[in-house]
Amino acid sequence: MEVMTPNETNFRLAGAILFYQCKSGYGCSSSGQKAAAIFHSAREDGSLAPGRALDLKALEYFFRNSNGADQLKFQDSKILARSCNSIVWYEKSRRAPIYFQIDRKNEPGRAILNKLSGRTVVWPPLLFVIMNGILLCRALKSNRRPTPKTKLYIAPLTHINEANGAVCLPEGIRFDRESSLEEKVKMVSELFYLGTFGHATHSMRQIEHPGGHDGFWVEYLKKKKHDRFPVELLKPANQTLGEILK
Repeated sequence: MEVMTPNETNFRLAGAILFYQCKSGYGCSSSGQKAAAIFHSAREDGSLAPGRALDLKALEYFFRNSNGADQLKFQDSKILARSCNSIVWYEKSRRAPIYFQIDRKNEPGRAILNKLSGRTVVWPPLLFVIMNGILLCRALKSNRRPTPKTKLYIAPLTHINEANGAVCLPEGIRFDRESSLEEKVKMVSELFYLGTFGHATHSMRQIEHPGGHDGFWVEYLKKKKHDRFPVELLKPANQTLGEILK
């Protein structure tokens, strides 16, 4: 038996792993085992030969090696933690433009940000999390590599939920199932800073400034020189990195 994948690679059936569920009344409760995985090699005619049981380590070894996942891979120093479907990393403070696109009709009082859009500023250090296809963002007070005890702060940006840090993904950032977590990190690291921040979000008090979000950015953008981001104005998220990792 042969199959062809979308990239026109031919595969021949070599074997099959069948999962068997324990039927009640046949000694299941005494062993505590609820299911069994049995590997059956394939004969030339495509039929399956008698099988042998696989333990958890054998199953893990099979799935890791069948797709190359068990190979050693270099990890960027900014990556803090990862699992099979989640990854956590941080970006140091950087000097880069920030873009705003305010709807003049619906939010005329905020339109001044459009005139200041594109000016180069110093961004705060940011922590990012991709978890089951959702992007989270928090701010940091230091460029030092965060530890589980590091306190997190609300990112002083719109389109980010103040309570949990969930990001409303900007145009251009979409997570497809085919790309690896490392590829998603690279995409976010490049495109997040190129996105536009627009409509008001929640309280608009994401930062400890008398004028809130807009008042801060107008004042900050009008400065002729930016040596550092005023991290002392960051608002605590009442959360640590360790709590996110849990």
